[in-house]
Amino acid sequence: MATAEGVNPFRSLPARISLLVFGATLITSLFVTWISVQEVDGFLRGKIELKFPEVADTANISLNRWFDQQVLNLGVLAGSDVLRGNVDGLLPDAAETKGRQAARDVGGYLTYGLERFDHLDGLFVLRPDGETLAWVGSEFPLEQDVRKRLTASRSEPKPILIDTGDSFAQIVSLTIQAADGRDVGLLSAVIPLSVLAEVLPVSRLGDTGRILLIDEAGVYVAVGKHGHDVGLLAVHPRSAERPHTVIDYEKASGERVVSYAVPLSQYDLTLAVEERYTEAFAPLLAAFRRVVSINLAVVFLFGMLAFRVAATMVRPIEALSDATRRIAEDEAEVELPEHEAPDEVGVLTRTFSLMWSRLTSNALDLERSQAETEKAVQQMREKNAELQRANEVLEQLSITDGLTKLHNHRYFQEQLRREIRRADRVEDPLALVLIDIDHFKKWNDEFGHAGGDEILRGIAQVMNGLVRETDILARYGGEEFTLVLPKTDVEGAVHLAEKIRSGVAEAEFVEDLPADHMPLTVSIGVNVYGGDQRDLFEGADRALYRAKDSGRDCVMVAEGLPETV
Repeated sequence: MATAEGVNPFRSLPARISLLVFGATLITSLFVTWISVQEVDGFLRGKIELKFPEVADTANISLNRWFDQQVLNLGVLAGSDVLRGNVDGLLPDAAETKGRQAARDVGGYLTYGLERFDHLDGLFVLRPDGETLAWVGSEFPLEQDVRKRLTASRSEPKPILIDTGDSFAQIVSLTIQAADGRDVGLLSAVIPLSVLAEVLPVSRLGDTGRILLIDEAGVYVAVGKHGHDVGLLAVHPRSAERPHTVIDYEKASGERVVSYAVPLSQYDLTLAVEERYTEAFAPLLAAFRRVVSINLAVVFLFGMLAFRVAATMVRPIEALSDATRRIAEDEAEVELPEHEAPDEVGVLTRTFSLMWSRLTSNALDLERSQAETEKAVQQMREKNAELQRANEVLEQLSITDGLTKLHNHRYFQEQLRREIRRADRVEDPLALVLIDIDHFKKWNDEFGHAGGDEILRGIAQVMNGLVRETDILARYGGEEFTLVLPKTDVEGAVHLAEKIRSGVAEAEFVEDLPADHMPLTVSIGVNVYGGDQRDLFEGADRALYRAKDSGRDCVMVAEGLPETV
C-alpha cells in the first residue's frame, strides 16, 4: 500500500513469509554449523588428548632408558681398577711420585672414557668432600652448591642441570670405591643438554610440533621437525598449573598453540608437547569454511524459493481478505471471490459463508468445553501430584533397609560403582570400610530376634551419627555394614573406623545388662581403592577377617597398606 513515505516492501505477506523462511533457514543453518564445528572440535580434541599423552609417555620412556644407559656407562668407568687404585694418589697427602703417576693414569683413563663415549663434554673426579681431583674435557667453574648436590646424590644417581657458561648440561655422578670398600671419590660426567634431543620422538607431531624439556629456571631443549635448540623459555602458567591436561593458549608472541605438560620428578624437569593450533585443528578450520559456504548457499536458495511460492499462494488469500474487510465495513453488494480449486484456499472460500451462522453456537459450546477441560486438567494435575509423591516414596523404599533405615545392599553397589568411576576420573582417594558385629548370633539367641533387631537399629543409629554427610553408610546384610568414604585416604578411613568402633563399644543397646556380660563390639576392615573394584572389596573383607582372628573389637587395614591409627 502506498503511503506518504513510500512503499514498505515488508508489509506484503509474500515478503514477510519469505523473510520468515529466510530467518528460520538461517538460524537452522547457523545451529547446524555450530553443531558440526563442535562435533569436529570434540573429535579432534579427543584425538589430540590421546596423541599428546602417548607422545609424552614415549618421550619419558626414551629418557629413562637413555639415562639408565648413561648410568650404566658411567658405572663401567667408575668400577675400573685404574680409578679405584689411583684416586688415593691424587689426594693432597699422597707422595709426590705416587701423585704424578696417579694423575697420569687417571687422566689417561678419563681421556679414554671421553673418547669411548663421544657424546660427553667432560669427565672429572671429585673427592668425597667435593674438591676437584682430576678433569678431562670442557672445564668450567663448578659452584659450591653444585658440588654439595653432587656429593649428596652419590647413593642415588640423579642428573643435575647446570649452566656451563657456553651452554646447558647435565652432570651425573657415581661413587668410586677402593678395593677395601672405602668411598675414595666421585666420578662425574658432563652431558650437554642438546644430546637429549636425539632421544625425544617427534614423528607423530606435525611440522610445527615440538617437545620441550623445561626446569624451574626455564632452561629447555626444544625438539621439532626442523631440528632442535637449547635456551631459555618461560613456562606458560596454565601449563604449570594444569599438568596431564591438553590445553590451548596464546603465547607472548601472539602464536596460539596446543600443549600438554607432564612433570618428570626423576629429573626435576617438565616435559611439554606443543603444536601450533592452526596445524592441530586444521581439519576443523577447513570443515568450518565448507559448512559455512554450503549453509549460505542453502539459505539463499530457500529464500528465493519461499518468495516465489508465497507470492503464488497469497493472491487468493489477499482477495478473500479484502472481501472480509469490506463486509466488516458494512459495504453492500460485496461479492466473495470464486476459488473452486480443491486446495485449502478454495475450501476456506466455500466455507466462509457458513461461518457466521455457526459462530454463536460454537462460542457457547466452546465455553462449556473449556470449563470441562479446565476441570479435567485440574483433576489430572492432582492425580499427577499424588502419583509423583507415591513414586518418591517407592523410590526411597527401594534403596532403604527396612529395619535400620540405612541404605540397602542395592544402593551400596550402585554408589560404590559411581564413586569408583569418579575416583578414576579425578584421581581422588576412595576408601571402603566393612563392619561386622562381634558374636551377634549369641546376642540374638540370648535376647531373641526382637532384641537382635533393636541392637541392629541402635548400632545403625550410632554409626549414622559419626559419619559425614558425603559418606555412604549401608547395611550389607545380616549383621554386616559397609561404609564408602569418598576423598578419604587410609589414615582418614582408619580414624573414622576407630571412632565407630569406640562409639559402639561405649554405647548401651540393652537395658539392665549384667555387669559381667561381655560388651557389644564390632570388628572393622579397611581398604583403599587402587584401580580394581574387586581388589578393593576383597582386601577390606580379608582385613575384616583378620580383625576377627585378632580377637575382635579392632580395626585392621588391608595387606600392603600402612598400619595407622
